[in-house]
Amino acid sequence: MPENGIAKIVSGPLPHPSTANGTPRCELYLVGTDLVAACERAKQAGARLIDGAKDRDWDIAQHISWIRMDMSSRWHVDHR
Repeated sequence: MPENGIAKIVSGPLPHPSTANGTPRCELYLVGTDLVAACERAKQAGARLIDGAKDRDWDIAQHISWIRMDMSSRWHVDHR
């Protein structure tokens, strides 16, 4: 995803991607057939929708959509 595209989604809580050079980056793509239904199921399961399903200037062919899951609440570190 181009830096200005992701900046529209994450800037604010995170620095603009162009100023965060060296920061590890990753995109995870999940394959499915019904994005709207997947988003609805995620919301029903407690997800917070940050930026809904809509056309993007960086995905003119409309092939890419994504859902992010915060896994931090599932991590457990045992300090024995």
